[in-house]
Amino acid sequence: MTSDCLRKDAPGSQWPLVVHGLSKGSGPSEGWDELEYAIKTGEPSIKKTYGYNFWELLRRNPQASAAMNGAMRSIGVAMTPTVTAAYEWSQFPGIVDVGRGIGTQLVSILDASPDSKGILFDKPHLRVEAIPHNRMEAISVISLSLCPQVQMLTYFVGSFMTGTMLPQQ
Repeated sequence: MTSDCLRKDAPGSQWPLVVHGLSKGSGPSEGWDELEYAIKTGEPSIKKTYGYNFWELLRRNPQASAAMNGAMRSIGVAMTPTVTAAYEWSQFPGIVDVGRGIGTQLVSILDASPDSKGILFDKPHLRVEAIPHNRMEAISVISLSLCPQVQMLTYFVGSFMTGTMLPQQ
């Protein structure tokens, strides 16, 4: 059935993404509500609604943070196999995943690249939830300036609503 992907208990469910995106108080809905403000001013639309950026909203609101994490995990389940298969990751001895959650993508890449090692950088509370892997180290990070210089592939996920790719603290 087409609607299976929206059922909470279905394999590969996108229910958490829909809840996060459409629920008031989680950020994205309010961001879209103030899209015109963001376009006119260049400022994050969330900031107009709450007085602070998206990352601060997640820090202050555990429900919004849980919704965001659930949404990112549901996206990861759908994208992970494709991203892993799309590139020859094994050419990199070290792969760093910055700001992408609990390491779902990085673990998949490491499983497909037996000679590579990985570093997962994210917020402290996500480090605790990181998927364990014998060739991956999970590190809490607040600023990119804390990243060691290693040969790496780093990618970011962000949106116009956040105004920044990583939390600023």
